[in-house]
Amino acid sequence: MFALAPDLAPLLRSGHDVALVTVVAARGRGPLRVGDGMAVTAGARVVGALSGGCVEADAVLLGLDVLATGAARRATFVLDCGGTIDVLVHRVRGSGGADAVAIEALERAARGERAELALLRRGPRAGALVEPRCAAEDEDPLVLQHRRRPHLTILGAGRYAPALCRLAAAAGHTVTVVDPSALLATPARFPDATRVVVADLAAHLATRDGADEGAADAVVVLAHDDRVAVPALATALTTALARDGYVGATASRATAARRRTALRAAGVPGAAIARLRSPIGLDLGGEDETATALAIVAELAAVRHAASARPLREGRGPVRARSTGGHARIDQQRSGAVA
Repeated sequence: MFALAPDLAPLLRSGHDVALVTVVAARGRGPLRVGDGMAVTAGARVVGALSGGCVEADAVLLGLDVLATGAARRATFVLDCGGTIDVLVHRVRGSGGADAVAIEALERAARGERAELALLRRGPRAGALVEPRCAAEDEDPLVLQHRRRPHLTILGAGRYAPALCRLAAAAGHTVTVVDPSALLATPARFPDATRVVVADLAAHLATRDGADEGAADAVVVLAHDDRVAVPALATALTTALARDGYVGATASRATAARRRTALRAAGVPGAAIARLRSPIGLDLGGEDETATALAIVAELAAVRHAASARPLREGRGPVRARSTGGHARIDQQRSGAVA
């Protein structure tokens, strides 16, 4: 559901009601996970999708019925790929209705912030979206969570930085670009950045508040001058981010080795230096700015998801991991009104 937030939040805030078709159980093959879904407006506008088109028509009809009656409905769909999903179709009222909590959570998600809602699946309030603390166990809550967007700090605004900023933002990161040169660090060069900062690289890392940083966040040093890059890396590798997140730097193998020697001389612990990813990126081929940025973003994704980065055809097991969306209890109830 939260994946639809950028489109849903404006619709709801403008006063439109929507019917959400939320996956509450998924079995067998198929790309859908618990918490995925689509939305339907009274004008039959569809936001998102459940499949490649094999069940959308039926889902739209259910959504229109729920919008008309206000009563949540449950249904089971068998997908063409062989998977089976159970969905709960429920109404969310637009601005002026009683669903302000849901709208506010969707707006936070649309901004890339953390958000959490509980979808109630049983009882008189079935289909309601509430704060998890307001859900009772006998209402069978499905907890839906949206994690804060991962943050990438790019240190150095030179040749590769614009492409990296652009691709990282497209891949779902918020991006801060830092460079001591006001000629390079400009919003015009980095229109996809959340922030563009003119500052010394190491000083910026030392003064920022990293309390909210986690395993999904990253610092990438693109500066070529060791006099700038080594202090920045020394600072990055001694923050909490280095333990849980990603710290990398562009470099040749010779430059990477030289910098590791300089970091040891600067007193950076060996265990911290071992976590440095340099030379940076996956071996995807290509040497231009976009190819280099793609290699870096691909490694960021592989590290964040603890993935092998090997071709999927060489692996075994499910292509996409399943998630039950929190502490939800999945039931197998068939199509019909929700008790």
